[in-house]
Amino acid sequence: MTEEQDQKRGWGFWVAVVVLLLLVAYPLSIGPVIWCLDTGRLPQSSVPAWEVFYAPVLWAWKNVPAAEHVLDWYDDLWHF
Repeated sequence: MTEEQDQKRGWGFWVAVVVLLLLVAYPLSIGPVIWCLDTGRLPQSSVPAWEVFYAPVLWAWKNVPAAEHVLDWYDDLWHF
């Protein structure tokens, strides 16, 4: 394998890592946002924007029983 092939493989690996992290970080980031909204750290006027941003997560929360269970549990972690 040439050095150029090694670099391409390394680039693809890092792209996969970033995509995977985003797929995990995106739904997990809803917890801090909900906490900030609940505690007044974010204005209530920003709720419509957050609802658009998190529309896929909110849809799953309402329509996928397994996601509802996990997200209810995760949401409870942010209410202390």
